[in-house]
Amino acid sequence: MGTHPSLLEVLVEPASTDFSPDDPGWRAQVIALRRGLQDADLDDVRREEIPSPGHKAGAESLIIALGTSGAITAAVEVIRAWLSRDRSRQLKLTFREGNREVSVEVDGTTVSDSAMTSALTSALERLPHGG
Repeated sequence: MGTHPSLLEVLVEPASTDFSPDDPGWRAQVIALRRGLQDADLDDVRREEIPSPGHKAGAESLIIALGTSGAITAAVEVIRAWLSRDRSRQLKLTFREGNREVSVEVDGTTVSDSAMTSALTSALERLPHGG
């Protein structure tokens, strides 16, 4: 993470309490999240596969790049909608804020637009703005 100084890169790690990472039904749900984020016209959406011990396929993660408050709002709306479709869905959002790594975990029962937006906007505002 961290390719452009004025973009906030967020690692998005989807998980489910009902599905294993290599379940075809789960992989389809993660693809739907990725497409939703891509359709939201964020600065960048990349796929990353993290090895998952004991499973044929790794757990799919996404890296999203956010450069404006509008991109943060769009990402939060997609995330909220995706989580609300299935209460077993969970997301861990990880980003750097200064010298520390910040993680926010949300699921279909605890997702709060204002908490996610506030955390991401705060981190974006602290980024050095390159020219």
